[in-house]
Amino acid sequence: MHRHRLRYGADDRGSAQGALRGLCSRDRSRQGRPSFRPRHGRHRAQPFQARLSEAGFCAQRIQVRVMASGEAIGNTASAAAQQGARRSRLFAVAGLAPLMLWQCLFFVVPVILLLVISFWRTKSYRMVPDFTFANYIAVFTNGAIWRALALSVQTAAFVTIACAVLAYPIAYFIAKKAGALKGILLVAVIAPFWISIVMRVAAWRLLLGENGVINQTLLSLGLIDHPLGFLLYSPVATSIGLVYAYLPLYVLPLYASIDAIEDNWIAAAKDLNAGPLRAFWEVTLPLSMPGLIVGAVFCFIFGLGEFVTPALLGGGKQLMMSQLIQDQFQRRLDWPAGAAIAIVLLLMVFLLLAVSMKWFRKASGEKL
Repeated sequence: MHRHRLRYGADDRGSAQGALRGLCSRDRSRQGRPSFRPRHGRHRAQPFQARLSEAGFCAQRIQVRVMASGEAIGNTASAAAQQGARRSRLFAVAGLAPLMLWQCLFFVVPVILLLVISFWRTKSYRMVPDFTFANYIAVFTNGAIWRALALSVQTAAFVTIACAVLAYPIAYFIAKKAGALKGILLVAVIAPFWISIVMRVAAWRLLLGENGVINQTLLSLGLIDHPLGFLLYSPVATSIGLVYAYLPLYVLPLYASIDAIEDNWIAAAKDLNAGPLRAFWEVTLPLSMPGLIVGAVFCFIFGLGEFVTPALLGGGKQLMMSQLIQDQFQRRLDWPAGAAIAIVLLLMVFLLLAVSMKWFRKASGEKL
């Protein structure tokens, strides 16, 4: 009985040991050596140490084969993962191709053309290919351009601040208090975008004109003796039109930020003896800051380069940058000078976007 256990192991019914004996038997048969499995009487006389040596040899071969199989499985999985990643990149490129084509045709190529033209010069109302910095020197030395730039920055800053003050209570009410009316109010916010900007500005001319609704109402109430002339064709009219035009662009990102704030966080602040004002100042306002920044960037950039509203409500007495560029292109036919002003304005916008993106990455904890 003891000899039988030495030859066949402790338990012959185990599948692993059975596989071990079969593999050892095959390996020894292939190498011309006697199999570990006892098939004739010669193995009965084989020394015990020799059998242990053969068993160790077989175990080493099994370990090598198992390692080779694991490596093969690992290589197959790695190849499948690389193929899946390659397929994902191809799908991403295919999905982004229309957008990239659109941006190249209608943004990159025009900007490159403007950049090239900005170094040319004008002679007898014709563009002459050249490489001169005279147009950029004129941008930074011409007082009219500086006044237009200052007016554009002041108007854009005023519009941004006014939109922030008006948009915050609207967005907060829609996000936290509207309840079932939330969807209807959001549709009402974006409803002005369904109407052409020209029609909206024309409506403001009817309201702000000397014979408009506002002046006639004030005259009928006896609050003024003469119509207020500054309401139309002035920077005030331009600012009113821009605030009306860009208020929805401020409300939507601000609503998204406020709606993401959990009510439990505000309740927790109040449980810690914070009043409503302190809970708003230390919880709601900091968490809604990304929406405030996004809305401010939208309003300032669009207000800086807006053309239709200043042209129809501003009256042309004080030109903004967009009107100055249009004047250089169409009235003076000095395309290189207009292109240089446009490039400078574009660089200002890129600088503002870079600063805002840096702030977002810093606020979100990303490495700069």
